[in-house]
Amino acid sequence: MITNSHDLMFRDVCLNNEYAVNFLREIFYVFRICDNVWDEDESYTKEEISNSMILLMIGFKHNPFYMKNREAIDAQLFLSLNSWMDANEWKRSNDENKKLCAWHIKEQCRELVVLCAYLIGGFNHARKVSLNIRTVFLKKALKRDKY
Repeated sequence: MITNSHDLMFRDVCLNNEYAVNFLREIFYVFRICDNVWDEDESYTKEEISNSMILLMIGFKHNPFYMKNREAIDAQLFLSLNSWMDANEWKRSNDENKKLCAWHIKEQCRELVVLCAYLIGGFNHARKVSLNIRTVFLKKALKRDKY
């Protein structure tokens, strides 16, 4: 779920670039649905699943921020997907270290926010907001009762 703190962070990170903010909102919506369906944490309506598919197949291609930065974003999306798939394997392991690492590597998708900061504001801007991004996500992680 995109919370108010996430939305404020996205605006700060993206220097109020509406196309970039919308991209982050939408991609995290897709991430959440996909992960929750996989983990059977939540159920979704056909419309919600359909909306996420529309974003993936059509929607992002109409977002100028995504299109301008597609190569960099797609590379990060590949890394995020690959990490998420590995994490889904490791979290079923009997090895407690793998289970702990699984939670961290599945969150690779969050690096997309740092990448957006870099693409919009350059290296110095990305460094300026990087720890704040991690703090916002850390607060969410600490509220979880399982990893």
